[in-house]
Amino acid sequence: MSRRLLFLLTGSLALSPSAFATDVLYCNDYNVSTDRMAAALASMSASLTVTSTTSITTCESYISTRTWDMVIVGIQNSSYSTPNFNSYVSAGGLAILQDWTRESTRGSLFGVTYSTTNLPSVTVRDTDLATGLASNPFTLTNPGWGVYSMSMIPSTGSSMGTFSSNSSIVLGRDGNTIINGFLTDTGGTNATTLYVNEIEYLLGGIVVDLDGDGFDEDTDCDDTNPRVYPGAPERCNSVDDDCDGAVDEGVGSAYYADEDGDAYGDATTVILSCTALAGYVTNSTDCDDTDASVNPAALEYCNGINDDCDGSIDESPVDALTFYADSDSDRYGNSRYTRTGCTAPSGYVADATDCDDTRSTVYPGAPESCNGRDDDCDTTIDEDATDALTFYADADADTYGNVGSTIASCSSPSGYTSDSTDCNDGNAAIYPGAPESCNGVDDDCDGAVDDGVVDGATWYADADRDSFGDAGVTVEDCSAPSGYIGDATDCDDRDASVFPGADEYCNDIDDNCDGLVDVDAVDATLWYADADGDTFGDVG
Repeated sequence: MSRRLLFLLTGSLALSPSAFATDVLYCNDYNVSTDRMAAALASMSASLTVTSTTSITTCESYISTRTWDMVIVGIQNSSYSTPNFNSYVSAGGLAILQDWTRESTRGSLFGVTYSTTNLPSVTVRDTDLATGLASNPFTLTNPGWGVYSMSMIPSTGSSMGTFSSNSSIVLGRDGNTIINGFLTDTGGTNATTLYVNEIEYLLGGIVVDLDGDGFDEDTDCDDTNPRVYPGAPERCNSVDDDCDGAVDEGVGSAYYADEDGDAYGDATTVILSCTALAGYVTNSTDCDDTDASVNPAALEYCNGINDDCDGSIDESPVDALTFYADSDSDRYGNSRYTRTGCTAPSGYVADATDCDDTRSTVYPGAPESCNGRDDDCDTTIDEDATDALTFYADADADTYGNVGSTIASCSSPSGYTSDSTDCNDGNAAIYPGAPESCNGVDDDCDGAVDDGVVDGATWYADADRDSFGDAGVTVEDCSAPSGYIGDATDCDDRDASVFPGADEYCNDIDDNCDGLVDVDAVDATLWYADADGDTFGDVG
């Protein structure tokens, strides 16, 4: 248990480190060169004001005439009466006692009863008191006289060290006293260290303060410099001013991590330092410390990144594109109206080749139509129109065209016609419907030569092959077709025996086509008149 915790529990000396008093009275009725308590007090002379006496009577007088912060008493030679010391202890004064006389009143004040003597070694159980001991346990040989020790049994106090049996060091009940069961000239340097620890323990653990800064040598990392102590302001001086194990931490200029090496720092990673640090810079304006191309001096590009750390993305980029108004939404833009940016604004496109941004059907590559406009923006109007008509060459100007020579156009070009039925575009007299003449040519383009000629002869059918034609079945031709003749006098072209000049027979047929039937028939019978009806005729 630490001394400061005892103070808080008992309400005693609950003071700041600089408030601990250092006036110490040391009384010992013997004076030897091996006095380890004297050696301990001498080592603490920078922090303690020590008054020493080898007279217990004088010690009693000092106690009654002055106020002491601690009284240390060692008694070996006589059973002194110590009423003033006893009163001091009863009042809660800080005290250390070694009493070879083992006087019971003083023992009771210190919370012990005495037991066996001359035990040869002591084990310090309290960790605060054991600090710095070269060995633990350590022996208690008194140079020249052997062992002087007396074990104790705590009554109201608590043991801080032991012999082989019972206690060797006892802390008083209120935590203000320590009683040792051995004399001050035993134990060697281990005893000196133990006494320093006991004094510091009772004084609150802060006694030695060489530089007067309110912190003792145990907590002050430089007790020779009053500007160095725990909690002191850290300064840029290559010194651990605040005793935290770090030098110049938390002071100096702010340095910001520059992981990408672009000379601009990350505001979220900052170190205070008195000197420049590798990988750190003094500005904190980098908005992406993982990318060296991103910093306040960078150029803005079309990349979806705030390259120049101004809080805006892709504003005024150096690689901005130009976009053109597309009022008719045909995806082709008007070169006269532009905007720049990384992406096309609404109503704008990257193309600038529209020749009429008021018509969505007019754009480069659009189908050309017969409408008097340059639909495909090639500066030519109505060329190769999808709805163009086909016109045919009319070289002979007969208004009939040559199907083998065409042109597509919205209107008839000179020398062309919409007709494609001319079978000879080199002769204006030849065309569909032209008069057919007897000339060995297909004048009317019907695929037949000299048919239906206007200057041909009339030929008559001679179906019965009797060389006489039927006037009712004719054909106009330049020469007699097969089965036709120039004669038209046959009165029955179904009967080869009937024709003009044929013999008339008694057969009820006009055999000779004279319009008379059986007249002058070659096989006629001669008949005589029988006027009187007597069946006999008149020969005359």
